[in-house]
Amino acid sequence: MGRASTPFPFHALGYRCNPFRVLSDEEWGEIALLSEPTRMALAGNSHVQILGRRGRGKSTALRGFVHAVRASGASVAYEYIPPGRHQFLTSLDGLEIFALDEAQRLFPSECLRLASAAKRHGTRLILGSHADFRFFLKPLVTVSLDSPNPEHFAAALQRRLDYFALPDAPCAALSPEALRWLIDCYRSDLRGAEHLLYEALPRLDGPRSLTPVDLQQALTALPAGGGGFGSLLPLLSAVRRWTARPREPHSPAAPREPR
Repeated sequence: MGRASTPFPFHALGYRCNPFRVLSDEEWGEIALLSEPTRMALAGNSHVQILGRRGRGKSTALRGFVHAVRASGASVAYEYIPPGRHQFLTSLDGLEIFALDEAQRLFPSECLRLASAAKRHGTRLILGSHADFRFFLKPLVTVSLDSPNPEHFAAALQRRLDYFALPDAPCAALSPEALRWLIDCYRSDLRGAEHLLYEALPRLDGPRSLTPVDLQQALTALPAGGGGFGSLLPLLSAVRRWTARPREPHSPAAPREPR
């Protein structure tokens, strides 16, 4: 007789998998949730640059927009420029919209080539960048993702949880206090919060709500990344400020209703 199959660990938490794992291209496009300023900018016809530091949601905005435009039948292409490359490879011939991610990696000569090709072919450009492209493109609408947006931050995290939730099952959730903790510590850095939740969620023993204590414990297991331990110092400083401030009494979070 064969051995009984072991239930997938995340099924016990109410999810198909870890909701904060790396996404496929298709999942990324489907999950993407655009902030209101981003939606307004992309709804027009002008070139758009989406600016922000690492982890603020530039790639998500581009992929979500491309996913929606492609579903409408428009001709659109997406290209990501990896580290070490300074040229774009996509031909703009016949393209209505070209979304270019990490556009700041282009050489200045490539920026000029991009602007010239867009004008020649009548292609609308949507750029995700750390650098301002107003010198090369006019008119150009700018959206900055660096400013904290607590409502969007909370909605984007909940979108991940909802997307991977099992139907009709109680799910692990974020308590209001845990969400406030994440917003206080990470501000506009959604990717940083997602990395921490990737570590924190599997530590739960059942479909209960995550608390700030859970998140602080998971923080010790979070890889420091390329910046080394120093890259965590601003976050740890925010954690100390949060834990040191006075607390108002509150009732325990109610368990999430079964789906």
